Amino acid sequence: MQGSSDPNLSGDVPFVAMRGVLDVMDAGSRTIFGGSFDPPHMGHQLACLYLLEAFETSAVWLVPVRAHPGGKSLAPFEHRLEMCRHLAAPFSGRVQVLNIESELSGGGRTYELLTHLRRRHPDALFRLALGSDVLEKASGWYRWEDVKRLAPIIPLARGGYAVGAAAPINLPEISSSEVRHRVALGRSIQGLVPRSILDYIHQHALYRLSPPKKMHRSKTDN
Repeated sequence: MQGSSDPNLSGDVPFVAMRGVLDVMDAGSRTIFGGSFDPPHMGHQLACLYLLEAFETSAVWLVPVRAHPGGKSLAPFEHRLEMCRHLAAPFSGRVQVLNIESELSGGGRTYELLTHLRRRHPDALFRLALGSDVLEKASGWYRWEDVKRLAPIIPLARGGYAVGAAAPINLPEISSSEVRHRVALGRSIQGLVPRSILDYIHQHALYRLSPPKKMHRSKTDN
């Protein structure tokens, strides 16, 4: 999920939760949380908890991107999608993973994603969670004002990128690039990613110097 000039929305940034970002959050809203998730890590999982508990949202929808807008190499989409499902599993359905970018014709722009979801769910209230580093550049996105109208923004602050309020809590400063680097060096990533994702990375030899194992897709996977 990307704007016309989006960097990685969430895969390579540490998260610090912010207060005072929205005066009112409607109960029953869905918060869209997009990114490369290469891989998903504890910062992402704790951000999901923060979004669910601090903003009265009924569900967080994780939307992994298929391709990085800057052309950066990513792990195969099927692996990142499955790791997002592992990240979501402890939330008992309150965090859901959407495999939706293949249905979009607009190159993965956030505006196209939101209008697509609005057609599918005309009565739903949407919010959009963005890292504060991304938010600094978002004014250049395609139809940015319409994006904010369709889904008011919840900033997730990255260290060094202030968004106008003091942070009530500090979530772990973890980045996906750090996880990938440690795996490539053969170092432990315990505590940086959920245990099921750690096992998945090792099982499929992801982020090693040799190519990852191919994933056999289920006939029911869409």
